[in-house]
Amino acid sequence: ELYKEIKDKFSTDSLLNSLSYSIANAYTNSKDFKKAIEFYDKIYSVDTTNNSIKLQIADLYKQSGNKKKALSIYNNVIKKDSSMTNAYIEAGIIYYEDLSNRDKAKQYFNTAYERELKNTGNSPYNFKLYYYLCKIAISENRKMDAIFTYLEMKQIYSATVDESKQK
Repeated sequence: ELYKEIKDKFSTDSLLNSLSYSIANAYTNSKDFKKAIEFYDKIYSVDTTNNSIKLQIADLYKQSGNKKKALSIYNNVIKKDSSMTNAYIEAGIIYYEDLSNRDKAKQYFNTAYERELKNTGNSPYNFKLYYYLCKIAISENRKMDAIFTYLEMKQIYSATVDESKQK
């Protein structure tokens, strides 16, 4: 196993973790989700308090099509750290897109919005969140909410375009 070989050759944890992250990212980029998950699981086993790694693992399960496993992990991340708004958003997307449960999706999206507002004091800077909130508002015939959500989404998109022009 590649992880064991790397662990045997590198004595410091920081070097091992850095190399493991690089390899996990390489597997992710090559769409070898199974091996990427294996590496992230190994990294997570060393530091089970790092919910960002667990969120990455959930994202990989989602990308590989295992939405049920991804949703379970997103919910576990939320239980451990309710400030992880991306877990709410990604779980909400699964509820909306794959499980056709708009009420549950709406609950997750609204919680993500509220948590981000509480944590940062600002509106969330997440295009996906506004996209789905807008879709839900339209489906519920809440036209003004849809318009305001669209304007927030447009503002994020415009800022992103402006940032990329500066580079």
